[in-house]
Amino acid sequence: TVLDLDTEIARHPRFDPGNVSAIYANRRAYAWADARVEAAYARSLADASIASIVVDGTGTKVERRLRRVAAAKAAGLATLLVYVKVDLETAVRRNSRRPERTVPLAALQEYARLVDRAHARVSPSVGCSVVIDNNADLGARRDQLAFLRTALATGLTAECRLPFPRRLLRLLTRSTALLRRRP
Repeated sequence: TVLDLDTEIARHPRFDPGNVSAIYANRRAYAWADARVEAAYARSLADASIASIVVDGTGTKVERRLRRVAAAKAAGLATLLVYVKVDLETAVRRNSRRPERTVPLAALQEYARLVDRAHARVSPSVGCSVVIDNNADLGARRDQLAFLRTALATGLTAECRLPFPRRLLRLLTRSTALLRRRP
């Protein structure tokens, strides 16, 4: 199960694919999508047949992230935090090339300020935390992704001492929490 606010907000009745930025400026629409993600998260935790839950997001809402990690552990899930790290300069350059919508510079600057701090606060609470350097050249990124796939496939590395079942992980582009049921 993949939970993503961007996917939910695109389902809002007032979502306009021709003006995507407008829906993000609508606080009610954002709250609507956020509530849907939260409800889906609770349902996923309660459903023992769901082997993994991927929560895609920037991870800047630390208290919510900590609450979700605690709830996952209480439900018997192993927890993995994947932080796809990118510096502000790279983010600004990539943002300018986005065809669907760009994020305002002030928002990018705020996220850059918050994400590292949020990761530092949340990572001690998860079973495993992995950082992928998204500034690195493609070869280095491939090596990092290969490490992560190996960690998930083997379930035991120096950095991650969790019994993860063999299963592919779809890596997302931001700070991502992956929660897996323990075998």
